[in-house]
Amino acid sequence: MRLYLYGSGNRCKTLLEIIRKTDIEVVGIIDSNSKRWRDFIGDYEIMPPSQLNCYSDEYVCVTFFGEKDYEPVWDELMKTYLIPREMLLSYHDVVIDIYSKLIKIPKSSSNIGLLRNTIFDGAWEFGIGGVEAWLNDTIKKLSGHIDNLVFFTKEKQFNGDAYSKVEISDFCLKDSCNFKYDDIENSINHLMSYLPCTVVCSRVDEIMLAAYLIHSIYPDYLELITVVHGACDGMIRDVVAYCEGTKKYICVSETIKKIMQCRGVENAKLMQITVPVNVDDNIQRTYSMDCSKPIRIGYAGRIEVFHKRSDLLIELINKLEQSEVNYVFEIVGEGSFSSQLKEYIHSNDLEGKVLYSGAISRDKILDFWYDKDISINVSDSEGRPISNIEAMCCGAVPVVTSTAGIIEDVQDGTTGFVVEVGDMEHMASIIKNLDKNRILLKEVGERARDYMIKEANAELYIAKWKEILSPDGCV
Repeated sequence: MRLYLYGSGNRCKTLLEIIRKTDIEVVGIIDSNSKRWRDFIGDYEIMPPSQLNCYSDEYVCVTFFGEKDYEPVWDELMKTYLIPREMLLSYHDVVIDIYSKLIKIPKSSSNIGLLRNTIFDGAWEFGIGGVEAWLNDTIKKLSGHIDNLVFFTKEKQFNGDAYSKVEISDFCLKDSCNFKYDDIENSINHLMSYLPCTVVCSRVDEIMLAAYLIHSIYPDYLELITVVHGACDGMIRDVVAYCEGTKKYICVSETIKKIMQCRGVENAKLMQITVPVNVDDNIQRTYSMDCSKPIRIGYAGRIEVFHKRSDLLIELINKLEQSEVNYVFEIVGEGSFSSQLKEYIHSNDLEGKVLYSGAISRDKILDFWYDKDISINVSDSEGRPISNIEAMCCGAVPVVTSTAGIIEDVQDGTTGFVVEVGDMEHMASIIKNLDKNRILLKEVGERARDYMIKEANAELYIAKWKEILSPDGCV
């Protein structure tokens, strides 16, 4: 096989390392970023896309996925350079092909047990993202309802008391998603010791690849279920690469489900489930109806520029200050943009109005939202953010950017307010209107709460998972 690698980031470098063990010939490395042209990765000079004018029946592997919900690069390659669709490969198309040839799984079933295990994959160093929150909440909900429930993860990441009916299998990869040969081999060996099993993966990592490869040898003893948390084009292409070996895709939003259908995944393999939130129905929350007191705004999530666009929080605060909104803005979370956010708050003497307290524990998040009138989301890409679901369940009025997974829940003017991605001026004007018309807080907040409590139903969530994980549930 001869191929170009399109994209010169970390995934390109990972592929080059793996490809050295094969007879694949890399023709060249392409990147759309002109600042990278004429740089080198190993012996390969990074070239502009115009190099594909020389295309002659080589495969083109698109190694990256970008920040937006949709990447037109595949369509551009077909239209501009006349590259046939069947000659376009995703990063994981190549990874799967390579390891299917490099790793030989023993065809012996002598050690396979009698009871089927259900394994949730969390075999990486956890941060504070939505996938980790989803795993935490889902395993707690299913504990005691699903037999032989196993969690692959770093044992010290969790409080054992919260998982008393779950087997914590202490398995964690230091450099997860780098797809090193030894990590794939170790993942296969660890999974083999739990056959027969159903493996639930929430991201495309070594455990998913290992499960896919084992399934190809033992289709009756291993089933792969993939939870799709994101809607960006590259993420969808990654999970679709594993379609042949995947029994079911669990989509966190209807939008993701529709995108998967457009990518050719048959409807029988797709299911949408909303993560549940345990709210106290007895709590009678209040709103800041007195205009002499500040309106209470909240943000909870990763403090990152990539996807989350935490840099826009600063722009939003500037707009609120210019509009003379009477507000207090409390921000919780951690990430690579945290120090810049802290410096901005300090240098502008905003400590009394903008309160940044870092990360809080999952068991405190509902208390955080019960105290807020408004919840903010400024992302440019979302699958279906748990933070927004939690905020709405607590009656906070969502004021959010128009991303694929969030507009399912936030109907503009009914259960919240929606602005275009990046439009902080419009977001600030909506908050100013809510500040001047406090009665809207209660009206919209209660509609948001009523809608989301029905959506995020724990009993329905457990019932759906029991159906999926039953012997016939994935058929």
